[in-house]
Amino acid sequence: IDRKNAQLNLPKINKSISEVLEAGHSIMIFPEGTRSNQKKLLPFKKGAANISKAFNLPIVPVVTHNAHTLMVKGKVWFKKGNIHLDILDPIENTDEFTTDELTNLIYEKINRVLNAQKWIKKILKLFFILFIFYQFIYGFWFCKQIESIINF
Repeated sequence: IDRKNAQLNLPKINKSISEVLEAGHSIMIFPEGTRSNQKKLLPFKKGAANISKAFNLPIVPVVTHNAHTLMVKGKVWFKKGNIHLDILDPIENTDEFTTDELTNLIYEKINRVLNAQKWIKKILKLFFILFIFYQFIYGFWFCKQIESIINF
């Protein structure tokens, strides 16, 4: 399939999709259209929304965490490691949206989960720093108490 001119390949793509669906299988699409070496989302292509609307399929957004470090852009082989997946609620009523609206909806749902994860990590880091600071102060105070008891 020529990625630079997908329109010419549309009949071949649609035939492949039909065969997969007739066999009872699901389709997985990476809507960014390419792998990224960054943690933030790239703009989504419209292919997933177009396929969903053309074949009357629901969309199940899936958020991957750590995939960018294991599936490095430009490399053929994946690295060993763990990828965490968040499987979000399906979008069943795809016919109620335009292709652009559906593409934006998928993007927003996935981006919302990624941003929430970033905030949780920041809060945990802050908690850890405060915990270490507390241990330092409390430990210092505790040592002074012990010292005063010993010197009594």
